[in-house]
Amino acid sequence: IPYHRVNLMKGVIPGETTRTCTAAAGTLLLEFGTLSRLSGFSKYEKAAKKAVQAIWSRRSKPSNLVGNLIDVRSGTWLSNT
Repeated sequence: IPYHRVNLMKGVIPGETTRTCTAAAGTLLLEFGTLSRLSGFSKYEKAAKKAVQAIWSRRSKPSNLVGNLIDVRSGTWLSNT
């Protein structure tokens, strides 16, 4: 699951929160999928799919819903699903 903010020159800035919203993580599939198709490098789309699968695998089984905040390190939901 990706961090919410990453500096493209330096990576994850020290002190950056480990909280991210599922919408931010999920939108990478669209953005990185497009990047892969335009660049011809499938690695971007594959990485985004992996992030979406990581979120989906943590969904609430009874409701089939995901929460809106997740900790990127632990995969723990920070809000109710």
